[in-house]
Amino acid sequence: MNAQIRNIALLFVVMHLVNKLDQKDERVILGARTAYATFLLTALLLNAFVRRLVIKKADGRLLEVPLKPTLQNPTPDPNVRQRLTVQEYDISLLDATRSQLFLQTALLVFLHWKMGSVAPLILQAIMGFVRQLDDPLIKIHLLGHRDTGALERPFKSEPNPLLKLLGLDPSRNQASARQGSDSHIDDTAVQSRSQPGETQHVTPVGDVGNVSDSSADEAIAQDSASDDEQKSMRGKKDD
Repeated sequence: MNAQIRNIALLFVVMHLVNKLDQKDERVILGARTAYATFLLTALLLNAFVRRLVIKKADGRLLEVPLKPTLQNPTPDPNVRQRLTVQEYDISLLDATRSQLFLQTALLVFLHWKMGSVAPLILQAIMGFVRQLDDPLIKIHLLGHRDTGALERPFKSEPNPLLKLLGLDPSRNQASARQGSDSHIDDTAVQSRSQPGETQHVTPVGDVGNVSDSSADEAIAQDSASDDEQKSMRGKKDD
């Protein structure tokens, strides 16, 4: 089963179960806080442990990875790539995951303390543990999976099944856009090859007859003139 489809199905099940809880009950609130705190601590410890393994392995194999969006360049060119070692690539992913955990925690704390929301704590705790099992770095460095196939670096994100079902898959749109640009380049190249450096003047088909007729008339006129000259020369000789 596709991991994203499984996660979506699990999300609906967890939401259905959470809605049945009394979110004003102190025991439910305490349980939600404990669950999320346990997840956050586990995720940070796993992140630090995997980071230590990555540094210890010091994998120096080179990779070509696409540029990441930045404030100065929010939409980088997908054709431009940078060279990183496997160690640098893995550490960059671990740093991004840790930053995402801190931002997520700050948002959940705001929702919980200011708005009294309990369901997001439970949802993020359960779904967070599931996402940890799907993390490619955890599969490679902790579970011993080989970095080939679906785990080959740079990692490819799975398309969203809902967007794909609705025909809104961004990866497909990017692929079609690339194909369109490639075909435009090919058409331009063909046109440039079909146009030589010097301009060629092509006589229209309708004018060919006129040209040929005028040429024939000129030839007949020249022949008649030459005949008249020959006759006049003969007359002079006879005199």
